Amino acid sequence: MSGKTFAPNRAEIARCFRKRTRWEVAHALGVTVAAVRRWERGERTPSPEQVIRLAFFLGYPLGFFYAPDLSPLGRDMQAFSG
Repeated sequence: MSGKTFAPNRAEIARCFRKRTRWEVAHALGVTVAAVRRWERGERTPSPEQVIRLAFFLGYPLGFFYAPDLSPLGRDMQAFSG
């Protein structure tokens, strides 16, 4: 999705709504848990290929991860942010 910016907040929201841990995402994508955490915090940006694999693994359309950030997670979702 050239010209679009990855929305880190949406990566965490998608992962939590699918009830997946950072470890599960990292394992499925072949990256470290630290990498997933950095993506979700906006400290690093995944490659376009990694975003495609993330979207497929979590069952979200690719465009979801390039839309504007959503509001922060509520306490109930933060408890699962593992």
